[in-house]
Amino acid sequence: MRISLMVEGQNGLTWERWSHILALAERLGLASVHRSDHYFIGSQQSSIDAFLSFAVAAKETTRIRFGPLVTPVTFRSPVDVGRMAAQLDQLSNGRFILGVGAG
Repeated sequence: MRISLMVEGQNGLTWERWSHILALAERLGLASVHRSDHYFIGSQQSSIDAFLSFAVAAKETTRIRFGPLVTPVTFRSPVDVGRMAAQLDQLSNGRFILGVGAG
């Protein structure tokens, strides 16, 4: 059995917390860490961009896989999502997982 973590990143997630979550996931041996790709739910709160956080994950981890649980096709152009996904996959040596859906 593989255990992964899902993080709601739009609800007050900071860069420090994100880095801590990534380090903890690696240390605990989790298989992957996923984020929601939403700007905010309900009233607007501080948040960090999902795809920028995946670039941090690519550089700060060595083993875990990561990516959006679902990135809605209504948020970004499919060409942009494809290019970002390919670059993140290359930056992470094949550890990026792209989930795509209607949101």
